[in-house]
Amino acid sequence: MLQFAKGVEYLHSINIVHRDLKTENLLLFNEYRKLKICDFGTVKELATLNTELVGTFSYMAPEVCISKGKYTEKCDIFSFGIILWEVMSRKKPFYELKDMNILGIQNKVVSGARPKINDVIFCDKLDYIGPIIENCWDNVPENRPTIKELYDLLPIYRFFPLKCKIVNFDDIRLIEIIGSGSYGVVHRANWKPSHDKEKLVALKILHGRSEDSITKKIIHSVEILREIQDIQKCVHPNIIPLYGVCKDPNNNLCLVAEYSECGSVYNFLHIMNFVPNFYKQIDWLRQWS
Repeated sequence: MLQFAKGVEYLHSINIVHRDLKTENLLLFNEYRKLKICDFGTVKELATLNTELVGTFSYMAPEVCISKGKYTEKCDIFSFGIILWEVMSRKKPFYELKDMNILGIQNKVVSGARPKINDVIFCDKLDYIGPIIENCWDNVPENRPTIKELYDLLPIYRFFPLKCKIVNFDDIRLIEIIGSGSYGVVHRANWKPSHDKEKLVALKILHGRSEDSITKKIIHSVEILREIQDIQKCVHPNIIPLYGVCKDPNNNLCLVAEYSECGSVYNFLHIMNFVPNFYKQIDWLRQWS
C-alpha cells in the first residue's frame, strides 16, 4: 500500500486525478514485490471540471455517484480507503449487497453505507488500520486526508514488530501520577516481571487528545513509535533506558521506563529549592555533554 500511495502521490503532485482506482488496476511485478498503477483511460487533469461518472461503482466516492457531481483528487482518496479495506479483509467491497443493482448500491454509498470495517483482519500491531480506512472514506471530501498525509501515516507499520520488550500490563501496579500533558500521563508504578524481582518504574500512558482528528492521532502515534526506535538505539549510562511497551485496558500505548527516584534537574532547582555545589553542577554538565 505504500507503493500504491507513492504512485497516487506522484499523480496528484502533477495535478492528475486517476478517478478509477481499484484492485484490478493495480498490477504486481518482481515476484509480487513491486506494485504499479495502470489503466489511465479515465485520468484527467484537475484543472478540468470533473462531472463525468467514471469508475467502478464499488470504489466510487459519494460525490462521484451524485448526478453531475463535481469532484477533486479526494475521490482517489475514497477509492484508496476502499482498496485498503479490500486488501486487509480479502473480500470484495459490498459483497453483502451482491443481489442489489448498481443504482441501489450507489444510493447507499451516498447515504453513508461503507464496507464492514469489522471484516478487516486486525491485530494489536495494526489497530490503526481501521481509523485510516474510515478517514479515507469520509462522506465529506474535505475531511479525507491528502495522499501525502497517507504516505506519511502508513509507515507506522514499518515499526512493528518492535524489538523492545512487550510488557504485560497486568504485571504493573499504578501508584501515583507524577506528571501529565496533553498527550498522556506519567505514573510511578511497580512492575513485577515474570521470573524477576519487582522494580519501581515510570509508566507513560499515551491517551492522545480527544479533540484531535483521527489523522492527528495517527501522526502522533507515528512520532511516538519513532521515538521508541530512537530510544532503542541508545544504550548508554547517561540515557534513560526503555524497559518495554504495552497496552492498557483502554488500548492506549504505554512506555515502561526507568524511574528516577531523585526527580528532574528542574524539580531539584525550582521545586525543592536545593542549591547544588559547584562540583555537582560541573559533574551534571559533564554527564549531560
